[in-house]
Amino acid sequence: MKSIFPSIRSWRTGSARNRLRPVLSALSLVLLLTGCTKCEQCELNNNSETICETEFDSPEQYQDAIADQEALGAVCTPTGGI
Repeated sequence: MKSIFPSIRSWRTGSARNRLRPVLSALSLVLLLTGCTKCEQCELNNNSETICETEFDSPEQYQDAIADQEALGAVCTPTGGI
């Protein structure tokens, strides 16, 4: 017997799901790499330093490092990260 809803049937058999899996995996990887790393570019006396959150054990240590640079007179601005 022929199905009235072939797209629903193909979804149940897994073929549509298998076609979406690589697309969803690639999208997840892009979001993971671009959305998680926070960095700041700090400039002091024509010297520039990039401080990234991944270099520290906790977000508090990251914020403290930026605060230390700013206390010395550096100007820190957020960057896109790595």
